Amino acid sequence: MTTSKSAPSPDLKDLEYDSRHFRDVSESALGKQLWPYLKLHDNLLRMETATALRRAAVEPLAQGLIRTFGPEISQDRLKQTIGHMVRQIMEALGYELDRQGLRISQPNLFTSGTRYKKRNG
Repeated sequence: MTTSKSAPSPDLKDLEYDSRHFRDVSESALGKQLWPYLKLHDNLLRMETATALRRAAVEPLAQGLIRTFGPEISQDRLKQTIGHMVRQIMEALGYELDRQGLRISQPNLFTSGTRYKKRNG
């Protein structure tokens, strides 16, 4: 008996975050927890599903981020860092920028985010 499975997500275990202008956050205790959290399999699926639905990749992450890290996560600098991290993750998954500043209309941790599209290979 054979079963069909979807292709597994690339292993991002060894993908390191290039913090650039967000070094202050990425080197904090919270910042060190954010990167591996965003690379969890379920979060990768959330970002890819949002992308397939032509939504901002950060949109479905809000509830889990608040549940895991508490209300502190709503600080602007942290949300900007999350967006920067998500961009690197999405690029590693084979996506490129489609549209920045996409409004998120539902009440959410984020008011806007970036939408991605699959890179033409």
